[in-house]
Amino acid sequence: MILGQQLRTQDMSDPSKISTVSLNSMSSGLTVSIIKAALSQPIAGDESRSHSSYHSPPSIFEHIPIEIWQEIFLSSLQHEHLPELEELSGPVWGRTAFPPRGETLLPKTPPKLSHVCTLWRDVAFAMPELWDTLYINIFTRDTATLSVADIQERYNDTIHKRLSRAGERPLKICLVGQGNPADATTIVRSITQFSRKWETLHLAVPSESLYPLAGLESEDVPFLRSLKIFQYNWRRRDPMNPEQYHSKPNSAQFAFCDKAMKLRRLCISFCPPLTSAVWPRLQEINLQMTPSETWGILRVLKECVNLQVLTLVGFGITLDPPASEFFSLEMPNIHTLNLEHPVGRRWLLHQLSLPNLRHLTLRGSCEGQNSQIILHAMKDVLNRSSNPSLDTLTLNFDCHALELDVVLDFLARNPLLTELHIDDGTPCMTTNRPVINSGLLRALTLENASRDTGAAEYCPLLRRVKFVGCTGVSDEEVATFLQSRIDLALGKQEEIGVSTSTCLDAVEITMKRPSHSHTLDIVRKRLSDERVSISIHTTR
Repeated sequence: MILGQQLRTQDMSDPSKISTVSLNSMSSGLTVSIIKAALSQPIAGDESRSHSSYHSPPSIFEHIPIEIWQEIFLSSLQHEHLPELEELSGPVWGRTAFPPRGETLLPKTPPKLSHVCTLWRDVAFAMPELWDTLYINIFTRDTATLSVADIQERYNDTIHKRLSRAGERPLKICLVGQGNPADATTIVRSITQFSRKWETLHLAVPSESLYPLAGLESEDVPFLRSLKIFQYNWRRRDPMNPEQYHSKPNSAQFAFCDKAMKLRRLCISFCPPLTSAVWPRLQEINLQMTPSETWGILRVLKECVNLQVLTLVGFGITLDPPASEFFSLEMPNIHTLNLEHPVGRRWLLHQLSLPNLRHLTLRGSCEGQNSQIILHAMKDVLNRSSNPSLDTLTLNFDCHALELDVVLDFLARNPLLTELHIDDGTPCMTTNRPVINSGLLRALTLENASRDTGAAEYCPLLRRVKFVGCTGVSDEEVATFLQSRIDLALGKQEEIGVSTSTCLDAVEITMKRPSHSHTLDIVRKRLSDERVSISIHTTR
């Protein structure tokens, strides 16, 4: 109603006379009402409707400039929640979101918009940027009403139409289909028709479904920069059997990597060959092998002379070192290290020198003393590498036995830390001792300038803070910590080479209880007045 009243007050015969304020209001109103209503309606399939079944647009729509619709459609796409696509653009590239929600095709927004009316269909079909990303999940399929051949034909038809609408834009494709080799092969064959536009390709499919890739040559994948080939492996292993770590990978799986001359990011779940031309080209590698053997990983890393980002997923095991090796491996280009489920990684870290490491993420399961062992090992890496300090640190363990003194010792080793993210919110392990506790906040609380105690020992340059799942701290302790960061004395800042009114840029704190502190509300307002992005909220 509000949107209609606004439009009726405008001279719609000339779209150029529509005020900017009204256009902004229209965008907001449409996003909240019309777009929301349209996207909430189910559709039978991506291409299930004939042209004759489309509704004519309301007459008022026809006077809205196409650019406004395009802006609204892009905004709608950007606000579609797609956890499955975090492995394409999330904080750790290649990290799989478990479990898949059962959605067959994502994003949903483009086809839903195109099914509302003829105008929206024409606008959506003429926007390649709506169609350049495609996620396909074929874990399950309904064969009660459709034959296997019909299902595969529908996949082919839908994929061809969606990707064709992307025009010449680089494509990002993610296919998950471990349970259906036949369907996965069909879809791999379908997307191969668009290989010249691939920029990012993620394939979590059985190895036999990859054979359509074998026929591709370098000229068929001229723009492919990111590749993930992943197979789930539930086979039980004898951790002390060395033979399992020297198995030869499927040649077809890795031969394709050599043909992608612009490949810079690679994620694999199998033991790769060392004789590959791809290693020197890589800038990022994500090895998702559980378990993986230390010396085998080091041999791969030795070939990756230009590597900048290293992600290791799964626990490690160390067999006896080869007689002719090893081996301290310096990797001067690595600036980011991500370790997930890092049990057994101490010996691998003991061999590495990372003089320019700036960003560290530790996450996943790390039972018993392993979490503390890993922090000690990382401290040794920094000391051995003459690395002055990390810039960012993320601690997001599912289960751990971290002690406060170990955490503080590691923070003290990194005096130039600017970003700290600690997540105590994992619900699966209620026995974890909270990392975010009173002792941690007291240590991070800087003394007021007037007291001049020189107590800015831990993270004096901290600019971005994210604490998730706080249970072991009070509102007053949070407020005191934040207040001290606002009041950081200018003199202190000059000692460490900073000159700003506040040392904070962004604060995100999630508590597992309601917050009713007036003091915290005052601090929150002051941070907001200082143009600090701040979010303090409650979650279960």
